[in-house]
This record gives sequence, structure tokens and C-alpha cells, in this order.
Amino acid sequence: MSKWRVLLALLVLLLVVGQPLFRRGGLGSWVSFGRDVTLAAGQRLDGHMVAFGGNVIVGPGAAVHGDVLALGGGISIAGQVDGQAFAPSGDITLAETARVAGDVLASGGVLRRAGAVVHGEVMGGRGSPQAPLLSRWRERCLLSLPSFWFGWPWGIGMAGNLFVWALQVLLGSLVVVALGLLVLTIAPGPAERASHALRRHPWQSVAAGLLAWLVAVVGVPLLASTVIGIPLAAAIVIALAAGLLFAWLPAGLAVGQQALTGRRGGHEPLLAATVGLAILATLTSIPCVGFIVIGAIGVWGLGAVVVTRFGTTPYRERSSI
Repeated sequence: MSKWRVLLALLVLLLVVGQPLFRRGGLGSWVSFGRDVTLAAGQRLDGHMVAFGGNVIVGPGAAVHGDVLALGGGISIAGQVDGQAFAPSGDITLAETARVAGDVLASGGVLRRAGAVVHGEVMGGRGSPQAPLLSRWRERCLLSLPSFWFGWPWGIGMAGNLFVWALQVLLGSLVVVALGLLVLTIAPGPAERASHALRRHPWQSVAAGLLAWLVAVVGVPLLASTVIGIPLAAAIVIALAAGLLFAWLPAGLAVGQQALTGRRGGHEPLLAATVGLAILATLTSIPCVGFIVIGAIGVWGLGAVVVTRFGTTPYRERSSI
């Protein structure tokens, strides 16, 4: 077990101190973590500007020959951007001198001053379509779980950007695996019991998952309509969210064991979880395929969590008389 604790520590350490490895990414792209990234006046960048947990600032006369992406921050453009400007959880300000060749998308709104030129669509500003960040799902179809940590599900607008997509997959997969190993190290029993139910009792798990969703979709609105039922509705929503998050671990265990042995069991749980979670994280990052994987875990995996009561009780079928 000690070697796997070391592996977990290394994964977390990579996420925390490995930022310089990505600060200057492929094709000259500029990637920043936890801080603002600024292209000063007159400077030029042949690549993408990406800020995780910070703002992106393109100064007057500066030129970005790529896309501009701020995940967890906003964007201010006073220069030229040859690609898209995308702020899934912030706003975008376009100065009078701004020139953007692609689309401008922001969940917090787009402030476009007179004189700013945008050759693509502006989505997120006044008078723009509602739910703008989902308006292209037919074309893009990129909803991926790993990207959640760095912009999911709003990565739709950058689906055509292979560099940003690959970076999201890599970092997101590391986060998913690291968190899964951490939970498995702390509480191995519940995860293994839920994984056992998922593998050995698939139909019962699916039925329980569908029932859980039925209760949430039908019961929560009814309960929330009454003052007395509001606390219970909130409890159901919290339990459902916790179950969905926990479901990834037993699902990863099952997939990892299957990938390593071709049969059930027989390998160190932490190794199986590492392999399985990495596989799931990658699959959910593939356009359109991610829908299927997330849906399966959201029903099958959730059901296994429900029938085992979050892994606290082994599931046993009732014997027929």
C-alpha cells in the first residue's frame, strides 16, 4: 500500500507544482495557472493564451495568433485575436481597438465597446441568444468530465482546439485519478463493495439508478413546493450529487480490473482504480462518446451506490421461496 500512497502524493504534487511544465505549451501557447496572463502592448504570441483560474489580458497593439481562453476568470481584449475568445465562467470586455477573427463567448456577458470588430458570433452579450454556450452542441458535441475541472461542460466552444482539448484531458484525468485514489486509500471497503455490486448485479444496479433519478426528478419538485418538504428535497439533491461523484470510483475499479485481467478481481485495488479511472476520464473526453459513458455511470454506477448504501452494506439478492 505504501508505494501507492507515494504514487498518489506524486500525482497531487504534479498538479500543484507542475505548472512550469505547461506555462509555455505546444506551438508557443501560453498557459497560466492561478494567475492572470497578460500580453503587453505591441507583443505577439504565435499560439493560444490559456488561463486556469485567472484572467487573460490582451493589450493594445498586442496580437494573439490563436485562441484566448479563461477558465475561472474573464478576458479583456484591446488588441488582435485571430481565433476565438472564450470565458465559460466570466465576462469578456472588448475595447474600441479590439479585433477578434472568431467567435466571442462568455457566460457572464460580453461588453463590446463602439469600434470593436468581431468577425464571428458574439454570444453572451445583450441581445444574444439565450444559453449561448450550448447553442453549437450539434456541431461540437464535446461534453467531457475531465474538462469539468478546467471549464467543463463549457469546453464546447473550444472543441476545435486540439491543444486546449488535450491539455484539459491530461490535467482533468490526473485530477480524477488522484481524487479517486485518495478516496480509495481512506475508505477502500465502501468502494470495493459498490464495485462488486456493479459487476455482479448489473441489472439490479441499473434499476436502482433509474429509481433514484425518478425520485429526484419527480419527488424533488413536489417536495420543494411545500415549506415542510424543502429540507427533504435539499437532502435528496445532496445525496444524489454525492452518489454521482462517488459512483466514478466503483466504476473505475470495475473497468480497471477488467482491463488488467480480462476477468473480475485479482489485482491490487489501487492499481485497478488508477487504470480504470484513467480510461473513464479519457473516454468521457471523446466527443459524443462522453455522453454515453457519463450516462452509464450516472445510472449503473449510481445504482450500485444506492443498493450498497454508499458501500456500507454488501448487496445480496433476496432468495426466492
